[in-house]
Amino acid sequence: MKAKKLPSGNYRVRVYDYTDENKVKHYKSFTAPTKKEAELLGIKYANYKTQMKALNTGITLGQAYDRYIDSKSNVLSENTLREYRRQREKVFQGLMNIPIDRLNQEMIQLAVNKEAKDRAPKTIKNWYSLLSVVLSVYYPDLKLNISLPQAERHEIVIPTEAEVQKLLEASKQKDSDLYACIVLGAIGCMRCSEVCALTAEDFEDNGVHVNKALAQNSEKKWVVKAPKTTDSKRFVSMPPDLIAEIRPAEGKLVNFSPDALTRRFERLCRQELGKLFRFHDLRHFAVSYIINTAPSVTQLTLMKRGGWSSSYTMNRVYTHILDEEKRKQEAEINNMFGRLVGGENK
Repeated sequence: MKAKKLPSGNYRVRVYDYTDENKVKHYKSFTAPTKKEAELLGIKYANYKTQMKALNTGITLGQAYDRYIDSKSNVLSENTLREYRRQREKVFQGLMNIPIDRLNQEMIQLAVNKEAKDRAPKTIKNWYSLLSVVLSVYYPDLKLNISLPQAERHEIVIPTEAEVQKLLEASKQKDSDLYACIVLGAIGCMRCSEVCALTAEDFEDNGVHVNKALAQNSEKKWVVKAPKTTDSKRFVSMPPDLIAEIRPAEGKLVNFSPDALTRRFERLCRQELGKLFRFHDLRHFAVSYIINTAPSVTQLTLMKRGGWSSSYTMNRVYTHILDEEKRKQEAEINNMFGRLVGGENK
């Protein structure tokens, strides 16, 4: 390969990368101050591609999945590893025994289309995400342009202020453990796994230290681990009277798993509200309630309270208007336009 001199004075070399489904060749470009340096970069990349191809020639997609999962065994969370292993055994099974260097665009598109028949678009997106990452590592020559099902937009439904109050009152009378969990979810903005991992040592007079989570390992045993993200480690301030009410004298806050907490919470919802909410919906409620009742609270404060590393998730999922407030605003809009045109809503 020969480098060409650019108008800038640098040298550039192009190395063949792949040919797409339209038979168009794509190249990798390397630029350096000298011709020798540019050509050396190109040679290194070409050698790397050759070595990777030789190393992975003949391995099946299933074996590539296994290698990828093993390479991340001490990096990813137990939940993520368990989900990856489940996908390895249950998803895209028609492709798993095929050598990766025999896979092509059409085969993968057909496999995605088959799985999409009775699965949610978000599920297919997650499954394909892992597949594409595995292929990018073990078969980088294969460049894909796969069509995925269009994402569905769902309006998040969360309990109203009155419904949360009813759940708090009922659980306080019937189930003190569940009451403490609801307080921490609806007021402390905590995840189910975080609540179930709390111990007496995590409580201060004015709040709670969130520094761990209860999750299942690869053997489906419940173990205490680090929280979901680095930013999930936080101190959540709460009213001292509430802390005194729910703080355990010693040991664990509760002696049940997140799954058991979910079942207890859903049972209470059916009994008291006649409808179903998830425990995680209390987290939605906490953020939305703060936004609607205390608009001066900054986004950074909300992010820290909820343990988010960026505002993307919070803005996309959590900052929606409560149904009560939404109805009031829609009525106000209708009345305003009714007055404008001289209609009935005067």
